Amino acid sequence: MRLGLMFLILLVSACSNLPQSYAPVDIAEEAPVQWQNTVNDVSGNEDLLGLVPNTGLESWLEIALNDNPALKRSLMKVAEAIWLSEQTSANKLPTIDLSVDSQRTRETASQNISNTFGLAVSTRWELDTWGKLADLRQASLLEESAFKADFEYAKRSLAANFLKIWLTWVNARLQLQIEQKRLHTLITNGDFVRERYQLGLGSISDLETARSDSEQAKARVARQEESVASTQRQLQKILGALNPVEGLPERWGDIQFPSLNLPAKSLGRRPDLLAAYLRIQIADTNSTIAYKNLLPSFSLNLNINQSQPKASDLLSNDPGWLLLGQITQPLFQGGRLRAELKATESRAQQAYWGYREQLLNALLEVEDSLSQERSFAHQYVALEKALQYANTSQKQFEKRYRQGLVTVMDLLDAQKTTYDLQIQLLGVALSRATNRINLGLALGLPIKSGA
Repeated sequence: MRLGLMFLILLVSACSNLPQSYAPVDIAEEAPVQWQNTVNDVSGNEDLLGLVPNTGLESWLEIALNDNPALKRSLMKVAEAIWLSEQTSANKLPTIDLSVDSQRTRETASQNISNTFGLAVSTRWELDTWGKLADLRQASLLEESAFKADFEYAKRSLAANFLKIWLTWVNARLQLQIEQKRLHTLITNGDFVRERYQLGLGSISDLETARSDSEQAKARVARQEESVASTQRQLQKILGALNPVEGLPERWGDIQFPSLNLPAKSLGRRPDLLAAYLRIQIADTNSTIAYKNLLPSFSLNLNINQSQPKASDLLSNDPGWLLLGQITQPLFQGGRLRAELKATESRAQQAYWGYREQLLNALLEVEDSLSQERSFAHQYVALEKALQYANTSQKQFEKRYRQGLVTVMDLLDAQKTTYDLQIQLLGVALSRATNRINLGLALGLPIKSGA
């Protein structure tokens, strides 16, 4: 009776002194109620692929998800975590060991030879009195879930990067076409200036200026050709292809805007934030385990032994056995266990602040993208108008140059302005498109709805 009462008091005392838990109640518990920045153009797409409709990229994305080496390596980490989780589940089961031995002896005096065969079975079962083994199992399951969340975020990041690299590749091809068109225009201008010079209607400086601009245009074409090739190699890498990639879609239309939900909902579906949250729970659980290592452990040991002169007789008679109940209380280990407890509590705090940092980064990623969306929209409208004015101005300068009313420098400046604005407009369009992909990833959109 007294022993039972002492055990009950010890149990209550042990449970009341558990380490502090640092995990918030909910993954996005500390998220703000509203976003600081808002936008008017909300298409409401709920997945990353929906941001690039009618492009035929789904099959290419499947190739990237199946063949990308870095993603495959992440998948193997998940598999490792699953097997480690299975390993910890065995701690709650008894261990059984079987040993068989034989011995041959010759007496010195009589020279008689005798044989002895032995069979021993030992089993040990640790009683999970404090729930420590259950905590070990829980920690391994949480670790498995965290690795799965890491893998899901790696998949989404890869999908977003693939879309952005593809957009960059298409945009680079369009810029190359503009640079080639610029070069063709400058060559045509050079021929016209040369004809005028040969007729005595132009100066040598006009001719040299036209030739200089043509050579500069050739350099821009060469640089842009390398930009296209470099981006295509990036696509080859992300697709995990050993040979050059061919047959990719070469056009993209309007990139849609992702669905903008409240911060708590958006952040709650981000796998990277979920992984950080789970790792707080893992650290909290490890602190509890470290604390329970200070408590007594209870185990049952059963040993069964038998020896016979013949191996065939080992199972014919009742064996001898020994059943032992054991209580082990750590007394002195040089402060190792308490130091480990303090270390696990520190790791739990580190996990919490790592989560807070991740949460802050996630919030700012969305706010940055929303702010940039407004900026890119204003830039695009302004550049479209500027390009319209530049096209009108260029036509006037071409007409007046043929009439001899303006110099070749005036004409070249007008043409340069037009082509430069076309390049700038493409650059803003690309920045706006990639920003929307980044925003979709930051808002926790899946690759494909229902997947």
